[in-house]
Amino acid sequence: MESRMKKQLIKLILFILISQMNLSIFAQQQGGLPIFHRLFIFNEKNEVLLVKINNTDYWVSPGIYQDETDYVQGSIETLAEAYGLTISSPVLRGMFMLRYADNTKLSIRNVFSASTKDGVSKRPEFVSEVKWTKLDEASEVLSFPHINSMLQQISKNPKTVWGGTLSNYKEGDEFKSEMIEAFYPLYNKKMLKNKTQ
Repeated sequence: MESRMKKQLIKLILFILISQMNLSIFAQQQGGLPIFHRLFIFNEKNEVLLVKINNTDYWVSPGIYQDETDYVQGSIETLAEAYGLTISSPVLRGMFMLRYADNTKLSIRNVFSASTKDGVSKRPEFVSEVKWTKLDEASEVLSFPHINSMLQQISKNPKTVWGGTLSNYKEGDEFKSEMIEAFYPLYNKKMLKNKTQ
């Protein structure tokens, strides 16, 4: 049990070094793992913002790939501003791995949540529609099951930072997801309390 706690603590420390200290991500340019920041924005009715990608039928939550020119916090703020939203300080809710169907691509998916009192006043040119959706209806709207799995996990367990690995693949015209590595806590207050005792 103590060994597992040490591994989880190491994972958390590595994540903090990468994502929370605002280090520039240079590894992606050098052939490292792509890093994608997904932001679940909730309004005062606890509805989540979902967006439709231009010229597709794909509904997702706002997100952005990390590049070597910006920092994590800057990327998240830029993302919210693209919809004309002022948000609360983003909270890290998960660090997931996503494997694609061909098994050759793997990426890191950092999941953040934030709240807003604003309505959407604009949208990026690659987005054709936006809508606020109740949590229990999000699975019917989201096009990618792995996004819904992450959303449901962080919503049901809001005081924990989660890890896990999912796959994303297509069967016919339908996107599917499979849990490769079950969700596990990277950090929560209980773990911190146990560590300090």
